[in-house]
Amino acid sequence: MRWRALLDCKRNSISMLAQAHFPPEKLHGVDAASVLRLLREEKNIDWEKEPAFFRYGAYIKKEQYTKPAFNPKTQQEGVAKRTRAASRSFELDPEEAPAFLLSRFWPGQGPGPGV
Repeated sequence: MRWRALLDCKRNSISMLAQAHFPPEKLHGVDAASVLRLLREEKNIDWEKEPAFFRYGAYIKKEQYTKPAFNPKTQQEGVAKRTRAASRSFELDPEEAPAFLLSRFWPGQGPGPGV
């Protein structure tokens, strides 16, 4: 997973962007750094300005959140702790990768699903 997040996803997104703008013959045997240069110089496209989900993919984990609740047996209002799936996109820091990949939930109460 670490290799995929740190290297493969980035390389694949550069390749996809280039394939959308250049014919296969022009990209054959060209490394990622050269492809980025071609995109900038010939098409005025900056890969760094693409959305995070396109550049780094999306991570899906559960997030914990609280919501108002009502207990029909005791007729009392309270707060319930729930979980939901949420996706987020960002560049994975190699030093924080092991802790992130092994954690079950997103840290803290997140902004909600699809963010």
